[in-house]
Amino acid sequence: MVCVSLTGCALEDLETDVATVESGEASTIRFGDETSALPAVGFLVNEAAGTVCTGTLINRDVVLTAAHCVAGAQARELTFTTKAAGPYATGDFHRGSSLRVHPEYRETDGSSVKEDGHPSVSIWHDGADLALLKLGKRFGGLEYPALDTTEAPVGAAVRIMGYGQDETGTAGVGRKRSGQMDVRTLVDGPQDADSWYHHSLLALETRASDQVTCPGDSGGPSIRVVEGQPRVAGVASFITTAEGNGEACGRAVAAYYTSVAAFAPWIRATRSALSPPGSCAGDDDARFSTHWGGCRDRANNLVWARLASARTRTAAVQYCDQLIQGGHSDWRLPTRAELTALAQHGGRTHISNVGTSYYWSRSLASDGRGITVRISDGNAAGTSRTAERRVLCVRG
Repeated sequence: MVCVSLTGCALEDLETDVATVESGEASTIRFGDETSALPAVGFLVNEAAGTVCTGTLINRDVVLTAAHCVAGAQARELTFTTKAAGPYATGDFHRGSSLRVHPEYRETDGSSVKEDGHPSVSIWHDGADLALLKLGKRFGGLEYPALDTTEAPVGAAVRIMGYGQDETGTAGVGRKRSGQMDVRTLVDGPQDADSWYHHSLLALETRASDQVTCPGDSGGPSIRVVEGQPRVAGVASFITTAEGNGEACGRAVAAYYTSVAAFAPWIRATRSALSPPGSCAGDDDARFSTHWGGCRDRANNLVWARLASARTRTAAVQYCDQLIQGGHSDWRLPTRAELTALAQHGGRTHISNVGTSYYWSRSLASDGRGITVRISDGNAAGTSRTAERRVLCVRG
């Protein structure tokens, strides 16, 4: 058996046929179906290495991918798009601004190790094959899949996604395809001293449709549906193939994905450090910027926190008074005038997901009712204090 890293094809070879296992250049999901589902799954280019991979937006400007996809690159040498439609797609590529690789990831020399139930396997990287890329420009209007915080059970169905050549070797890299696989087992390296791998992996097996992850899909997600919602269960790392096979995916034994549940705390903490909660929805500009623990309105230096769910006015006041975000604890419920000013200054496009809801203010109407304001247009309304409305805290 040999292990094949899933790093994508060299950029100069994107129009060639599927290459050999030895060259490390091969295809995308074998027999996969072209899809536009989950637009947060996008196309990642490593300009330093001249390779392509897949990644998943887990918020508006942070991409989850495999550590080996970004090897040898600075953040500015990585670009990402959700609108790739071929090998030389040029539209809407966002360049990286900051990069974090899991501290326990490491490359190896390909030494043979034992896989339970199989002959020797050569691996070229070990540890937590995960990286987060902060983009210099934000994506808007997308739904971002949640992280799967519980391990997928054996036999669970997952959907795999990636960009690259298809099984014929003639389709252009940059077209997203998907397939179905099943969870075969969890390789629990940290708990097993005899394990052939040092961190938790999801081992996926093919179905009768013979769809499987292949080189070119590195960093792509395996998606598990939980309670009707898509969750990222794993990040594509490598496959095992029949030794001597000329096509990396032609006789794949299994696909291995780094377990997201095992590393969810690190992913969440790193995401928050790269893109703090309360960050502005759009790119920083002359009117708003991510600053001082939230989204700062440059016109009056008020800083707005992330949105909170609907609650009564009393609960809203208490929530803001007790909020700690971005290292600050002096948050409060805004006045009617402050919410109206936010609406006038363009808060609808700079504060994430404000929609057309009404938000509690600290101000009271003459009849004792609370005053709520709709940020989309600045309209105010008297509202019973026991009614539940959304909350947007402020400081400054």
